[in-house]
Amino acid sequence: MSPGFFHNVSLTTEAISDDGVLEIEVTNGRIVVTQNGVGVIPNPSATTIPENGLEISYKSGSYRANFARVMLVLWVKLAFLAMVGVFASTFLSFPVACLIGFGVFLLAEMSGFLLTAVDTYSTVDRQGNAIWYKVITANITNWAGLIFKIYSDLRPVRRLVQGQLMPWSSVAGGTGVLLTLTGILYIAAIQVFKRRELAIYSGN
Repeated sequence: MSPGFFHNVSLTTEAISDDGVLEIEVTNGRIVVTQNGVGVIPNPSATTIPENGLEISYKSGSYRANFARVMLVLWVKLAFLAMVGVFASTFLSFPVACLIGFGVFLLAEMSGFLLTAVDTYSTVDRQGNAIWYKVITANITNWAGLIFKIYSDLRPVRRLVQGQLMPWSSVAGGTGVLLTLTGILYIAAIQVFKRRELAIYSGN
């Protein structure tokens, strides 16, 4: 199985023991049936299971309630991005404010990918010596990804498309942080607006 592909296997309740334990055996090879029984032909290469590579899903809740929670989280994320644009427009020109708004949006949406990519980004050569410009690049990428990690960890659309439950227990922290940041930016924008002076056209 090539990296990036997923396989789904439906299990019956008989696979789970009475104490709620599900035992899974992973074999790196091809299962064959011989005259002596079932055998395994090992694969020549090793197998790797990434973090969160194995998941067990079961029915929980209704689609409508999950859809409502996803939409609410999307509204919170949209409010945060809108307030970033409003705050930037209070003291910057329109093009610069648009650039900051789009930049924050792209960085926030890509933060999950950046953190994943920096884990596989090698900063040393074949002799084990650190490459200084790669170290700087990796640190900047990791720092940029960690800033918006809370934003990317919500992933409401992905959960909705994959049919996964989005309970409040898993998104309350991230949603609360985004709402707090939105409120802080709103208060800061009001304070900046109060200090701005409006020019009056004299007519000459």
